[in-house]
Amino acid sequence: MLVLGLVLGCSETSPSVPRVASPGGSGAQQGSSGVGGALEVTTPSQPQGGGGTAAQGGTAAQGGTAAQGGIAGQGGVASRCEGSLFHDSFEGQNDGGWKHESLELGLADPWVRGAAHAPECHDGSSCFSTGLEGEYRNCSEAALVSPIIDLGSCPSEASVQVSWWQWISLEGFAEGTYFDSGLVQISRDGGATWAYLPAPGPNPAYAGTCGIHDDGCGSALPFLTGQSVWSDQQLASWQLSQFEVPKDYATNAFQVRFVFGSDFKSASRGWLIDDFDVSRR
Repeated sequence: MLVLGLVLGCSETSPSVPRVASPGGSGAQQGSSGVGGALEVTTPSQPQGGGGTAAQGGTAAQGGTAAQGGIAGQGGVASRCEGSLFHDSFEGQNDGGWKHESLELGLADPWVRGAAHAPECHDGSSCFSTGLEGEYRNCSEAALVSPIIDLGSCPSEASVQVSWWQWISLEGFAEGTYFDSGLVQISRDGGATWAYLPAPGPNPAYAGTCGIHDDGCGSALPFLTGQSVWSDQQLASWQLSQFEVPKDYATNAFQVRFVFGSDFKSASRGWLIDDFDVSRR
């Protein structure tokens, strides 16, 4: 899973990013490969009349919603799992339920929504970026977090894909090892726990791994040493990025977050995100 490393570089541990147990080993063991495995998380079930949740066998007639397996004709709330399940082009009057926050007290949260310049947003006049123009701030450690997305009505055989457009230009290092970096995490329990994407990960694939970099920021970047990340000039043009939602993450409390970290010196244009979509394929 994503866990911060050394003082604003990449390091071994971080209390600010929750570790999530996976069948394959500890966070440190999984972090080097970028494979998080399936979270061993129990989501509390909600009372559903006399029948409980769909996972407990309850139908909509017994109080469950369609998203929990109920049938609308039996009194449940009709829902669907087809086509686009969630889409945001970031053109609204507000952030539309998206949140961004520092992951470490005293470190910067550079995420902002608005009209970007050099480059411009991918589509329309608004997108999220680690800076709308110029270079991002050093000593940053922050996440851009999606609203909760209900995938609970999707059957187990459904293929659900997350996609977005992104542009990345960050401080690099030696080829394949980086300082300032970014990656994506997922949650199935409304953000209580977060995990790295299991293999094969996102497409385009991460550029390389996070390297250790001592600095003067007084904390550590949100990545394990050796964690797979995007960085450098890997995506210094707008590119469509995507990944398939793991089957055990298609819950009614699915979320995505984009985690960014920078060390104490040298910066670049940053990370821009636009046209986020979750669809059944």
